[in-house]
Amino acid sequence: MDEVSLLVIVVDANLIWCGQQCTLSKCLDAVMVMSNALLVMTRTNKLAIIASHCQER
Repeated sequence: MDEVSLLVIVVDANLIWCGQQCTLSKCLDAVMVMSNALLVMTRTNKLAIIASHCQER
């Protein structure tokens, strides 16, 4: 039986730290490229993507 690998990616949807150089869509594009590369390497690879956002009041 093949070994199953799980990659968990936590995306910071706040993006204040990134300034004007980065947008959420650019970050998600990069995550998708990396995710697709991982998933085609081995069929037993698994992936979980979690978005995190902090809203101040």
